[in-house]
Amino acid sequence: MEKCHSHDKVIIATPPGEGHLLGLLALKAALTLAGYKCINLGAQIPTDSLVRAVQDFGATVVGISISSNFSPHVASSYVLALRGQLPTQCRLWIGGAGAMHLSPKALDSAEIFNRTDEAVSALAKVGFIKLN
Repeated sequence: MEKCHSHDKVIIATPPGEGHLLGLLALKAALTLAGYKCINLGAQIPTDSLVRAVQDFGATVVGISISSNFSPHVASSYVLALRGQLPTQCRLWIGGAGAMHLSPKALDSAEIFNRTDEAVSALAKVGFIKLN
């Protein structure tokens, strides 16, 4: 696969076992409308596949959506494993109603967003390059 690194990119997904996609769809729409490149990998993506996508696409932000129905223990383990595998310069964002139930260590390893507009604003603050 050809590596594409010409613009800043956000990759979004849910952990294995998390099938709730509404948060991903909302974030993808908000980021795209704001002019940012967002790649939605979809639901139930293992950490190794997500890390490989980050490398292949040159993403600098990974967004994970966690619903309130998803196990906080499983979600926390996933977030910590993912943080340990991602490049240090890659930001890890967590959103969804289940994000607030993560373990303190998992919460400390990522940026938590309650609304999609917060995520869009965060990109602008760090100087993310828009497509247009």
